[in-house]
Amino acid sequence: MKNKIVLITGATSGIGWATAQTFNKAGARLILCGRRTEKLEALAKEIGGNTQLLTFDVRDKIAVFEAIESLPEDWKRIDVLVTMQEMHTDWIQYKQQTSKIGKQ
Repeated sequence: MKNKIVLITGATSGIGWATAQTFNKAGARLILCGRRTEKLEALAKEIGGNTQLLTFDVRDKIAVFEAIESLPEDWKRIDVLVTMQEMHTDWIQYKQQTSKIGKQ
């Protein structure tokens, strides 16, 4: 993973935060994404290393494209994409559906 560019959405907490730490230890260049700038800055400070921060909500397609376009040219070739928000949303929907099964 040395010098690979890894974009992580949902990097501001939980699994996204831990994933960023793991890729950082492997020597990756990280693009950390989330909705809360202060959390992204805290993560970047904690892990140090080679990072770019992008603040946006993945539900806003235009904001996503604009944020990625704002990256320096040498950061736009993304090797690995890790999306944490969608997993979380899917998990909530799954739990809601399965919790209704036993109540019918």
